[in-house]
Amino acid sequence: YRFDYFSIYAILSAVYSIPSFIITMKMIKFYIFNFKTGSEIIKSEVFGSFLIMQFSLLFSLVSEFLIFRIPVTSVLTPWCASGNRENVIKYWIFLYFFSFATRELSTVFFFLLRALYLFNKENLARIVFRMSPILLFLWSFALSFPRLADSSACVQLPYPYSFGSLGISADIETETVSIPRRVGHFVLAVIFLVLVILNVMVFMKIRERKELASSLNRNYDVKAERTLKATMMLVITPIIITYLMIIGETFAYDVACILDTLFQIFLDARAHVVTLYFYFTHPMFKKK
Repeated sequence: YRFDYFSIYAILSAVYSIPSFIITMKMIKFYIFNFKTGSEIIKSEVFGSFLIMQFSLLFSLVSEFLIFRIPVTSVLTPWCASGNRENVIKYWIFLYFFSFATRELSTVFFFLLRALYLFNKENLARIVFRMSPILLFLWSFALSFPRLADSSACVQLPYPYSFGSLGISADIETETVSIPRRVGHFVLAVIFLVLVILNVMVFMKIRERKELASSLNRNYDVKAERTLKATMMLVITPIIITYLMIIGETFAYDVACILDTLFQIFLDARAHVVTLYFYFTHPMFKKK
């Protein structure tokens, strides 16, 4: 083990993840004990879906540390070299793909519920929200369970990673993008298109409502609406950048190695920036 910039990055990213975990737990506590279900500031289903999305992102972040950020520091190299760790690694990989699927589908549900309420489909929104935990589990399990059958191992990462840096996956043994990785890319592309469509629909409806309220001289909750709009943009921006980075993986393996590191940064942005922005700007958290 050598203390290098990968170790520094792992430590710093772990430290600045702490506020997001604390604030997410505070918001979940607020939702369970203090939130008024009839609130007009934000619908309970939209708020609940947001919390599920952010919790899924943090869950995914933990799996990222197990699969990439900790092994790449080489701190696990002696453990991997001391014996057959395939059974343990299989479950780590399962956890990673389960959290990946949960993270992406929970984001779709948040955007979908936001759109349904804006288009006055409240009954459908309630049904979708109640079904979302079951669908999240089934979707995530279906995508991640096949990975338990894969042969897995700690694999020495090639240049530009330093000697001793490991990857917890069988995909890194070759310099081509594996089939499961391609499936993940395809799923991310579909989700990206769905989120863009939902985002456009939401923004168009918000603009229509603003114009209607203005013409009728009615009050419009600008602060709460602005927070939700900005939250949606903060969620989708890292996804766009991630998808562009995935396209870059097809050009060179060295590029893919660098982009993998950048991907972690944008995953952090989805988890931390969105959590902090929503908590510190939404009116319902303001003390009266």
